[in-house]
Amino acid sequence: MTPFESAPAPVVVSLVVRMHDEQQLQEGVYTALRTRPEIEVGEAFGSWLPVVVETGSPRDLHAWLEALPGVAFVDVIFVEVVADVATGTCSGDFSQEPHLK
Repeated sequence: MTPFESAPAPVVVSLVVRMHDEQQLQEGVYTALRTRPEIEVGEAFGSWLPVVVETGSPRDLHAWLEALPGVAFVDVIFVEVVADVATGTCSGDFSQEPHLK
């Protein structure tokens, strides 16, 4: 990033991480997730692990998660998209756009 570029605004991303069934691999996933303070981990249901993250680079985070040993795949459940007030672009979430209801 050059000094004149601004960092992207953080977005909230909800994911479900599908882990391999091996207990040792799952423990490795938990250990790796604990190293990232921006990641909140929910209660696992079998091999499924809900995760919520606030990040400025959701694609990088997704790639990092998928590369972890023990992760079978990552499902994207929700990505917060915020309207850019300066340009007037719509977020797509009409509940947040009262003039479009």
